[in-house]
Amino acid sequence: MKAENISDASSRAYQFLRERIVAAGLKPGSRISEHDIAAELGMSRTPVHDAVLRLATEQLIEVRPRAGTFVTRIAPAALEEALLVRGALELMVVEKAAERAGIDALAGLRAVLARQSDAAREGDVAAFRQLGDEFHAALAAAAGMPGVWSLVRQPKTHLDRYRMLVSPAPGRMTAALLEHGDILRAVETRHPGRAAQAMRTHLRHLVPGLNVALALKPEYVTAR
Repeated sequence: MKAENISDASSRAYQFLRERIVAAGLKPGSRISEHDIAAELGMSRTPVHDAVLRLATEQLIEVRPRAGTFVTRIAPAALEEALLVRGALELMVVEKAAERAGIDALAGLRAVLARQSDAAREGDVAAFRQLGDEFHAALAAAAGMPGVWSLVRQPKTHLDRYRMLVSPAPGRMTAALLEHGDILRAVETRHPGRAAQAMRTHLRHLVPGLNVALALKPEYVTAR
């Protein structure tokens, strides 16, 4: 196999494993067999091993010498850190969006929100969450800062993992839609302060309290 092909295979293995971990197809604490993954993807173990090492640097996989390779459990400290980073960046983004959003950007935000409303009505949690991400990415684009969403995505990985393990609280999708609507109205009416306040409210409700996390899914969460 040529070096270029190994690189492509490593990227494919990385995306495959990362998506399964974030989507909770591979649960926190579960063992990973490089041999089985390689067989499933139709490749040698080398690119799978490279992918595992890469994911270990992102704290999604833990390699324990003489014990095995495991999906990391979710640390409440990582959730707190992700909320802090996301909050700081998204407050800046939404204020700039309120100052800069053009007609096309506003139309795009409305379209995403309409599709998210459809997903909520249909009870499609996966689509609802994906469209929520699209809404936030569209805000960054409206602010003229599309690259900021890429900075948000890495720390929010831990939030995404947790949210996939815990079903939305009753009424949460409806509430999130209302919060997105408040954000959009503040952006449309050019009120950066109101937009930032609406975003703060929304981010506070993204996940339940971290102590609740320990009670709901103790087998998936670390003690600290």
